[in-house]
Amino acid sequence: MLEFEFVNKELHRNIHFKTPPQFSFARSESMLPIGHSELSVLAKDLPVVFMKATDDKFHLAILLSLIPGDNELIDEDGLWKLPYVPAVLRCHPFKLVSVKDSDSKTSPQKVLAFIKGTPFIKFENVHGASPLFDMDGNLTQRAKHLNKLLSSLDQEASTTSKKLKKLSELGLLSELSTIDKENKKTVLRNVFSTDTDKLAECSKKDLKELISDSTMNLIYYQKFSLVNFKNILKNHNTSDISTREAVLRESKEKKASEINSLVQNLLVDD
Repeated sequence: MLEFEFVNKELHRNIHFKTPPQFSFARSESMLPIGHSELSVLAKDLPVVFMKATDDKFHLAILLSLIPGDNELIDEDGLWKLPYVPAVLRCHPFKLVSVKDSDSKTSPQKVLAFIKGTPFIKFENVHGASPLFDMDGNLTQRAKHLNKLLSSLDQEASTTSKKLKKLSELGLLSELSTIDKENKKTVLRNVFSTDTDKLAECSKKDLKELISDSTMNLIYYQKFSLVNFKNILKNHNTSDISTREAVLRESKEKKASEINSLVQNLLVDD
């Protein structure tokens, strides 16, 4: 498990950090968390899923392989295969970590931290590295930009988690599963998708709420992205992807038409 060290301007005044030139450190990550703002870009090429964490909260993620510890999107040289690189990779080795004062009743604060022992943090000035703090002990502009990006991602994750909790409470999420050439089914534990059959049974009230808070947009992108499983299935003995009932394999246009018709029908007054 990764250990993080909190950024401290007294201890880390002379720290320098480097942007990862390649992403071999993520080669064993079969899923990566993403922000809602990245959804429209990444859903065009990769399957987007809802990942259930150990704290039972749901998070937006991209699926990079069906094999734990494998990553089909990082090549032999550690390079990301798509034009857009997810923010979580670009921010490495930094992360916002929750800190709660044991004597305080307030909510935990998010503090900038970095992975201990990472080669991308230097305690001296080296070629290609940027200072974390300026001469006055303030974060440099580059460090502020990174901190702002992480804060935005954290806020997006919190908002998306609440929306996914609502979908879960409505029974609209189901675990994905694979079916191989021998017709053997394997459930992808804690990896969820929208259940469109259950969505069709939604009340008009619930449906209007999903539309008004933009959760329906999240559903659209996630369901349409499932046609991209072919991009992570090569060389694997898997021929189909399904939910408990079955993930629709139609084209994006047909899916859009079906869900749009569903929404229209449910919203029509009797």
